Amino acid sequence: MRKEVLSKLHYNHMGIEKTKSRARDIVFWPGMNKQIQDTIMDCAVCQKFQKSHQNETLISSEVPSNVWEKTAVDLFYLQGQPYLIMVDYYSEYVEIGLLTNESSETTIVMIKSLFARHGIPKIVRSDNGPQFSSYKFKEFAKAWGFEHTTSSPTYPRSNGLVERYVQTVKKMLKKAKEDRKDPYTALLELRNAPISNCIESPNRIMFNRNVRGVLPDFLEHRRPENEPIRAKLVEKQTSQKYFHDKRSRNLPELSTGET
Repeated sequence: MRKEVLSKLHYNHMGIEKTKSRARDIVFWPGMNKQIQDTIMDCAVCQKFQKSHQNETLISSEVPSNVWEKTAVDLFYLQGQPYLIMVDYYSEYVEIGLLTNESSETTIVMIKSLFARHGIPKIVRSDNGPQFSSYKFKEFAKAWGFEHTTSSPTYPRSNGLVERYVQTVKKMLKKAKEDRKDPYTALLELRNAPISNCIESPNRIMFNRNVRGVLPDFLEHRRPENEPIRAKLVEKQTSQKYFHDKRSRNLPELSTGET
């Protein structure tokens, strides 16, 4: 059982501390941290993609007061294909999407699909790439009612949150391909993993719950408010059926040979 859990914890090849935080969120056994560390240190895929360069300093950005209030967006390239990434500053929830090309039109359509899922942020921050500095993107921001801010060309690290997650996601996708794993499951578990030892996962911050993934999660006793919601849904369903059935009737069954 422990071997199976360790394998699932290591499915998307997260780092040692991130994997330990995810494990503490769902399970415990004596010596667990040491076994997690040994598993990752012995993993050929993890060692292949281990960071070898020194990080540059980042310029901090003001933290918003709510989820999806301020997001950062960027494009990155993997094996010659363009991807869009958007990160919520409050929850660090990540969305990625494969683009057919890097034009403003295609970029805007992808961003609209994210807004349809999560709502329109008050602020969207990007670099000064042609997709974001175009007249079409300016008109998009005006029509959809969000403020578009850009990082300084002199200090591109001022958009450091999304730059950091670009590296995280690229590494995650490369590891998934190397290990022949499903990249979408890896993304799911990245969102379910606590941001740090004292900060909950992006999914918990964003949606007040972790979503069901390859690892078990004990939602039943963490969300006692689910039962009142369920009771209201049952009541609504019963009421809808009552009023619908008042105006309806079942058709008689056809006998053999009837049409």
